[in-house]
Amino acid sequence: MKKLRSTAAAGVILVAAVLALGGCGGSDTEEAPAGFFGVAPQTTLTEADTAKMAKGGIAAVRLNVDWSYAQPNKYPWYVWDYFDSQVAAVVSQGLDVLPFVYGTPAWVSGRPTDLPVGSDKELKNWQTFLAALVNRYGPKGDFWKLPENVKSKLPVRPIRTWQIWNESNFSYFATPVSPQQYGKLVDASASTIRDEDPGAEVMLAGLFGSPKGPPSKAVDADKFLTELAGHVKKSSFDTIAINPYAADTAKLEKTMEAFHSAAKKSGLGDKPIEITEIGWGSGSGNAFVKGSQSAQADQLKSALSYLVGAREKLGLERVYWFTWKDLSEAESTCSFCYSAGLFEAGEGLRPKDAWDAFESLPKSDPPSS
Repeated sequence: MKKLRSTAAAGVILVAAVLALGGCGGSDTEEAPAGFFGVAPQTTLTEADTAKMAKGGIAAVRLNVDWSYAQPNKYPWYVWDYFDSQVAAVVSQGLDVLPFVYGTPAWVSGRPTDLPVGSDKELKNWQTFLAALVNRYGPKGDFWKLPENVKSKLPVRPIRTWQIWNESNFSYFATPVSPQQYGKLVDASASTIRDEDPGAEVMLAGLFGSPKGPPSKAVDADKFLTELAGHVKKSSFDTIAINPYAADTAKLEKTMEAFHSAAKKSGLGDKPIEITEIGWGSGSGNAFVKGSQSAQADQLKSALSYLVGAREKLGLERVYWFTWKDLSEAESTCSFCYSAGLFEAGEGLRPKDAWDAFESLPKSDPPSS
């Protein structure tokens, strides 16, 4: 749930195997296709981080583009330094960037969670920012022409997929929680992005599987998607997304099946699904923390093995683990974020049991270039 697609689907190699999961017989784990795994970090990335990701079988990184940081006032200039550094770290290792754009500035509306659709002016400000993003990082983007990037021979990997907002079915990230208002945002966003890059793709916000709260503030992902389908143009988006946090793999399976069923019943069965956040911590305190590093590792292996095996049935293209590194509890932005990483908090890369478990998952090699 941290405030945070690929340019093309990677080749899929199918291996006959039986999924290792409670209730499903067998002991082998199916091989994940190349490009199936991504990560959603909560810490600033360096090339050491992204080199480790690439070596370990991670193909993409989901990054938050915070509008309120990039455009802190109404003037038409932007603060790109942080996102520049993160894009450079990711693409330097041949990884894809999936940006999710979120965070309304105070000069537009009162809260960062406010969907910028309250007036024509708000929506125009949002569209202007999206256009600036595509013109910075898209195929003709200025970022790729910066002297330092040309000099360092930074790989040119333009961003071609843009995720609009995060967990728009939960008031922690979206006010109001309204399929109608979010649909308006998606339609306007798609129009702007494709005006600047006709080949770009749009991804819906990753919907939180089962948020807690009254109906005005929290709507289950399957129900929100069903209602959204009546308030958005099907042509405005290419991929649907979910953040299916669950206590365990059995509950994850129920959440994913309900979401996939809702997509089909809503006429969206032809849209691929991506999981843009999923994770469990090694700490304690609630259902999303498992109590130890070994228990976190076991849960990671169980959940990701299930998702690899069910990917064709679900139309699932990619899964992003939340998150890369732990934080101190004082820095944590949610009740499990501090211990959900694959590496320990602090300087350097000190792998947890979960990283060893992730590396041990069978994965196809990416096609040679």
